[in-house]
Amino acid sequence: MLSKDEHPIVFHDPVSLDRVARPILDTNTKLLTDPKELPVRGISKLTLEEIKRYEFHRGPKHERIPTFHEFLDAVNDDLKHNNKRLMIEVKEYTGKGKILCEMLAKVFEKNPHMYQSAVVASFSPFVLYNVRKLNPKIVTLLIVKRGILQIYSKEHIRLSTLPQWVKSLFVATVPIWDAIMFWSCTNWVLHFLGVGVISFEHEFISEDLSRVSKFQKRGYQVNVWAVNDERDRKMLLDLGVAVTTDWF
Repeated sequence: MLSKDEHPIVFHDPVSLDRVARPILDTNTKLLTDPKELPVRGISKLTLEEIKRYEFHRGPKHERIPTFHEFLDAVNDDLKHNNKRLMIEVKEYTGKGKILCEMLAKVFEKNPHMYQSAVVASFSPFVLYNVRKLNPKIVTLLIVKRGILQIYSKEHIRLSTLPQWVKSLFVATVPIWDAIMFWSCTNWVLHFLGVGVISFEHEFISEDLSRVSKFQKRGYQVNVWAVNDERDRKMLLDLGVAVTTDWF
């Protein structure tokens, strides 16, 4: 995601930082004298300087939220020499997404080994379209989920200043748009975008394992998230599925 001052930040939650991170007192730079001075907000509402005042609740002590370039510096040798794979999920769904796409296109041009070791992923077909338009050599991954518009719009509808009747109309019709979007993304949109990988939630695939072979026969690599059961993980790997998990 992009910070308020348009730095690429590696962070998963598009709504807020407080679920996994907290503001701290930085004794070296004296950026913060009282944690209450920093209200909890999302990445897009904070500058890079403000984001660096947060640390994660768990894990190594004083671990800060990294920029994308800091993260890439840390893993790039593994991508080059140790056969590691990197999924870069773009979580910008506004006009700012184009800025990230342009940045990623330059990163791949500077690091050509990433064409074989990294994919750019997103729920947004528009993001992947922009990535492929800027650099068609980049492998892209489309993430699809049933009901995604309802999930995504819930918080935005609540915060929206639109008239109540507009909100009510949207809430009433969003299941229809969800169904259209899911069908489109699993059919013609894939071909139009030129994506190489399609990603489903575990529940959708576990309902009918034949869905895996249907997409594999169409020439797509299938990814499933999040698979945290060892038996399910082995079964899917045996089917040639790329698995996303919450543990290493």
